[in-house]
Amino acid sequence: MPHERLTTLQVKEVKDMSEIKFALEGQDRLVRSLCRATNAIYNSANYIIREEFSKSAQIPDTDVIEKKLEDQEYFNAVPRRTAHIILDVLRKRWIRYREHLEEWRSGRAPPGSFRPKPPKMRNPRGLYFLPFHPDDIEHSGEFLKLPLLGELLLPSPIYREISQVAVVPYRSGKI
Repeated sequence: MPHERLTTLQVKEVKDMSEIKFALEGQDRLVRSLCRATNAIYNSANYIIREEFSKSAQIPDTDVIEKKLEDQEYFNAVPRRTAHIILDVLRKRWIRYREHLEEWRSGRAPPGSFRPKPPKMRNPRGLYFLPFHPDDIEHSGEFLKLPLLGELLLPSPIYREISQVAVVPYRSGKI
């Protein structure tokens, strides 16, 4: 099977934010189930934020959203920091949406610009990326150990100061 058809792991280095990708072989079933869980977290949080925003034009804090989701099976299927990263990404999208909406309403938007749209729900059967917090990653020699996925052999060169690791499922679409 060609490399580009496999689930990939993206590793970003701190210094220049260079990115490497390599295939995760033999982990596809586990990765897919975890990516479905992150997709469910994204959609559930998006629903919560959308409801709150339509009532009060406020975007709830990440901690408030976490509290509402903590009893859900899919929320507990991934490490807490992974879920927090997803909620942060979504919350930032909503903040940008609110800023663009205010700009559009006040007339400061460029002429001919359309009313901004809020972040969309993802396909409920879809897959979302699986981010890992740098503190959750163990890095020793040629191995990178991720929560739930175990040890993975790193390609050369070995990155020492990792800023981000994300598992991106094959054919997951745009992140």
